[in-house]
Amino acid sequence: MTLAIDVMDLTFGYGQEPILKDVSLKVGEKEVLVVLGPNGSGKTTLLRVLAGALKPSRGHISLLGKDVDVATFFLEADVGIDDYTFSNLTLFEAIYYHLILRGNDSAKAKETANMYLKLFNITSAGRTYLRRLSAGQRKLGMILPAIASRSKVILLDEPFEQIDPARKVKLAAEIKNLALSGSAVVLNTHEIEALELLGDASAGIMLGGKYFGTIKPGSILLDSYLTMEKPAEGQVLLEIDSESGKAYITSSSVKGARPLRRIEDLAQLYALSNR
Repeated sequence: MTLAIDVMDLTFGYGQEPILKDVSLKVGEKEVLVVLGPNGSGKTTLLRVLAGALKPSRGHISLLGKDVDVATFFLEADVGIDDYTFSNLTLFEAIYYHLILRGNDSAKAKETANMYLKLFNITSAGRTYLRRLSAGQRKLGMILPAIASRSKVILLDEPFEQIDPARKVKLAAEIKNLALSGSAVVLNTHEIEALELLGDASAGIMLGGKYFGTIKPGSILLDSYLTMEKPAEGQVLLEIDSESGKAYITSSSVKGARPLRRIEDLAQLYALSNR
């Protein structure tokens, strides 16, 4: 696997309280990494540090095989993070001008912007200022410019939040297409549904500013985690025995265990599997 992002011992905080604590992770080219964690776990802060918007107190980041000054925005990367940068632009302009700034000519930027408005069935909202749109449409106004750039590394902050189910499916398809075309995509979310939407994505776990590790797609751990809580015949269920502290893959209930569906449980399982 050719690495697109290599992060080692990244630490960041405001004042004396660390928000990110010795975070290390690797993301390969053509890989989608879904960073799962509850609110306040440090997910968005991690993306802001990777994007160069925040300077960590220590740590090292390598991008596409080159050492990167973490205080400088990645020239080969793009980022979709909620802020008010585009609030005085229309939905069309947010995509169009972003592509212009990324080096696209006017005709290509216009064509691409209109294509994404049509794809997500929001053409009628294209001439409306972002600040006047619904929450879901504003979210697309923050996410689509980064996706449209098709950069080698793309960071997306809670891309599925406030998006309706039909557009979530389309958004997941676009993220998967980015990976197929060679991009490395890192997105964060507290919605486990994102793993199911994206299919072959890796799952990373963050709790309390710590990154527990990455579970690769196709692993029996992740496949079992995504199994329904009440498995059909022949399916497996991943459970943790609260008394013995052991993890089980089983088609029947283990005494004292409960279905593994929470992010916190996935972190516990990861720790158990790496003892």
